[in-house]
Amino acid sequence: DLLETPPEGMFSAIFLRNSLLTYYIEEIRKKTLAEVLERLEPGGILVVGSHERLPEGFGYMERDPQCPHIYVKKKKAAELLSY
Repeated sequence: DLLETPPEGMFSAIFLRNSLLTYYIEEIRKKTLAEVLERLEPGGILVVGSHERLPEGFGYMERDPQCPHIYVKKKKAAELLSY
């Protein structure tokens, strides 16, 4: 359940397709997405549905230009401060 605390530990890839970014209101999307992305390692990838986009405020996630439904978490700590 996405509205509960995410599993412990860090992940190199998170697949979040056709769920959180599609069916929840913006306030819940942003809060829950931030919690999920805390568990994504720097350099890790987030895969979303082909029609989904991250809401504003997640500048530390870069969209892959070759595959627009894949985002990569920036590696440098200074880059993480943009959100």
